[in-house]
Amino acid sequence: TIPGWGVIDRDHSGWVRPYQPSEQLRFTQQPVILLSACRDTYPIRYDDETIFCAGVSHKDVCVGDLGDPFVVDGLQIGIASISTLMCGELATIYVKVAVYADFIESIITSK
Repeated sequence: TIPGWGVIDRDHSGWVRPYQPSEQLRFTQQPVILLSACRDTYPIRYDDETIFCAGVSHKDVCVGDLGDPFVVDGLQIGIASISTLMCGELATIYVKVAVYADFIESIITSK
């Protein structure tokens, strides 16, 4: 499950309209997909151990949703990190929270 306040409208060409966030928190669900789908969409270097790819079902993260959590059974497993302006058309890259769990815990416990 992915909660977020991002853009929900696109113009006739499929591109997002000028940024106007949703007035209510919305939720969608996305399947985790093969990293090769992200490689085709985003030809950049990234560490396969730190990311996963999810999408595409025409209900996806959009402008204003980067940083949103990817939640499975009440546990946040990812953070939306890379997407396109063609919301719902292409996969999204998420950073794996577990990879940074020790760092996150050290920050929380140091406060």
